[in-house]
Amino acid sequence: MISILFILLLLILTLIISKTIFRTLLSPLNLYLFIWLLLILLYLLDSVIHIWGYLPLSREAWLLLVISIFSYFIGCISSAIPHVAIRKIYSIQSNTARFAHELQFYLPKITRISYICLFISFLSSVIKWGMLVDAFGNPLVMLGEIRRLAVYEKEFSFGNLINFLHYFGLCGIFLLGIVLGQENTKKGWLLFIMQFAVLFFDDLSLGSRGVTFFGFVLFIIALLLVRSSVRGVKLKIAPLGIGILFMLMLLHTIVRLRGGSVSEPFIIDFLKLLYLYATGPIPAFDASLHVMERAVPLQYLLGGLYRSLNSVSAGLGFGEIFALSQDYYPNVLIGPQYFNTVPWLSYLYSDLGIIGVILMPYVIGWFSTYIFFKYKSNPTLLRLTLLVLIYTYLLLTPRGTLTSWISFWFVGGVSTILSLYLQRRLRKARVHKLGEARPSL
Repeated sequence: MISILFILLLLILTLIISKTIFRTLLSPLNLYLFIWLLLILLYLLDSVIHIWGYLPLSREAWLLLVISIFSYFIGCISSAIPHVAIRKIYSIQSNTARFAHELQFYLPKITRISYICLFISFLSSVIKWGMLVDAFGNPLVMLGEIRRLAVYEKEFSFGNLINFLHYFGLCGIFLLGIVLGQENTKKGWLLFIMQFAVLFFDDLSLGSRGVTFFGFVLFIIALLLVRSSVRGVKLKIAPLGIGILFMLMLLHTIVRLRGGSVSEPFIIDFLKLLYLYATGPIPAFDASLHVMERAVPLQYLLGGLYRSLNSVSAGLGFGEIFALSQDYYPNVLIGPQYFNTVPWLSYLYSDLGIIGVILMPYVIGWFSTYIFFKYKSNPTLLRLTLLVLIYTYLLLTPRGTLTSWISFWFVGGVSTILSLYLQRRLRKARVHKLGEARPSL
C-alpha cells in the first residue's frame, strides 16, 4: 500500500512539473511519465485486489524501470532548461496567430488528401472482405480460424498490395486530426467516423486491432495539439475519456468474435482484459529479461527497420534479407497465464544491456522536449507532424516499440513528405503574393 501511495504522489508531481515548466499537460515529460507511472500503479493494485494474480517483479526489473523513468526525466529537464531560461529572459511568445493563418491555407488541401486516403483504404477493405466471403462464406463465424491461417500459419493472404493500401487509412485519420483541431465541423466528424469505420473493418478482417488503435491515437494527439496550441482550447477530460472507452469496447468486440473460451458477460470480460492488456507488459518485462537475451544481436533496437526491409524484400519476391530470432514477441509467464507483449525496455535491454536502458530514454526525452519547444516557439506543419509521431511513439512504449510496425514508417514518411510539400507551396504562394503587391516601375 505504501508503494501505491508513493506512485500516486509521483503522478501528482509529474502533473505539477509539466504544468510549471512546459505550461501544458500535453508535454513529452507528462505523456511518458504519466502513462508509465499510471500502469505501474494499476499493476500494483493487483497485489491488493487480486484481479489476475501477477507474479511480483524482481529487484532487477524494478531497478531497470526506475532507471529508465529517471533517465527520461533527466533528458526532458536538461533539454527544457535552456528554452525556459530564454523564455524568462526574452519573454518569447509562441507565434500561434501566424500558424493558425497558415493552417487556413493547408486545410483545403489536407481535406482533399484525406478524402483520397479514405477512398484508397475503403477500396482495400472492400477487396479484403470480398476475398474473405469468396473463400470462407461468412467470415465472422470463422474469424478465429481465419486469423490462425493468415497470421500464424501464413496459409492465407490478401496479397502485399492490398495489405499496403490500408496504411493510407492511417494517414487519412491523422490528417483529419489536424483538420478537426482547427475547424470543428460536422462534415469533418462525419469523415472521421467513416475513416475510423474503415480502419475497424480492415482490422476485423483478420481479427486484429492494432491499426485501428494506432490510427485513433494519431488522430487524438493531432487534434489535441492543434486545439491546445492554436485555438487555446482546454483539454476536456470527460468527452475524451468517453471516446477512448467506446473505442476500446468496440475493439474488444473483435476479441469476442475471434472466439475462444469466453464465458463471462461482455462488460466483465472487457474490464478484465483491458486491465490485462494495460498492465500485463509490466510483469512481462521482468519475465522477458532472460528470454530475449538469446536474440540476434541488435535485433530489437533496429528490429522495426530489419523487419520492414524483410517485408518489402519478401513482397518484391526476393525473400527475407535478415535472419531474425523467433523470440521477438516472447510468450512469457506473468502469473496464471502467458502474455506475448513486452515494453520497449525489453528490446533496449536485450540489445544494449543497462547502458541502453540508461542512454536511450535520455536521448528520447531530450529530443522529444527539443521538438516540443521548437514547435511551441515557432509552430510549423512539419514540427507538428514530428511531434505527433513522437507522442504516439511515447504513448505506446509500454506495448512495444513502434519501429517494429511498417505502418509507423509509412505514416511517418508520407506525412513528413506531405508537410514539406505543403510548406513549400505556402512559401511559393507568399512569394507570388508579394510580387503582385509590389508597385510596377
